[in-house]
Amino acid sequence: MNNLRRWRFLGMIGFSVALTEEYGGTLGEIGRSYAERIQLASEHMGHILDDLLHLSHVARTEISLQEIDLGAEVARIARDLQRQDPGRRVRFTVQQPAWVLGDHALIRMVLHALLANAWKFTAERDCASIEFGTRPAAEGRVCCYVRDDGVGFDPAYVHKLFLPFQRLHTRGEFAGTGAGLASVRKIVERHGGRVWAQGTVGHGATFSFTLRAVPPGGPSGPELAGLGLATCPTPVTSVRIAATADGRQGRRRLVAAAR
Repeated sequence: MNNLRRWRFLGMIGFSVALTEEYGGTLGEIGRSYAERIQLASEHMGHILDDLLHLSHVARTEISLQEIDLGAEVARIARDLQRQDPGRRVRFTVQQPAWVLGDHALIRMVLHALLANAWKFTAERDCASIEFGTRPAAEGRVCCYVRDDGVGFDPAYVHKLFLPFQRLHTRGEFAGTGAGLASVRKIVERHGGRVWAQGTVGHGATFSFTLRAVPPGGPSGPELAGLGLATCPTPVTSVRIAATADGRQGRRRLVAAAR
């Protein structure tokens, strides 16, 4: 049924485009404007339907717990974001290692949603900063956070951030449907954790969530091979990934500290 609805929206988009291209002269300026509105509204509803399907999938997916180095995952996602938009100048500061217990695919969705949001809402800065880190939490958990220096948000509306399709910015300002953070909340809560946000208009935002810590005797270090990051004989506490003005990957600096 949902796939059928998706195809109906695609059909509306196709017919509105054909109407504009083949009968644009007959429609006139007002008629073309109406056809374009139909196309844009159909595309938006298609995106909302996709997000509803994603939320449903997140709620039903079976969770398979395993040890995950969030720092390594964040480094991969950061490189993907820079590759997709090489003109941006963004400095990533990434803690490594950052081991937790979780479902690998679902937790990667959480990280991607939060980092993509940080990337999007720092777009107006000439040289933006995005940070990922962790700190110990109570009851054998780890508090993880993604912090940026972007547009931020009005804390009076923080309660709306994690509700499906609730947006604090218009589509004209920033693209999206408002479903990403709802997925983050659903996934984190399914892992027994919680998620919250802090922010100020014009001064960035910090999104935090808790996950189960890896018990003592777990992994001894991150798998840096294949990430293009230099290995270090002592535990790595921070990885900074900077992009040069022309978008090429800059020199990575590993900050290591012996325990």
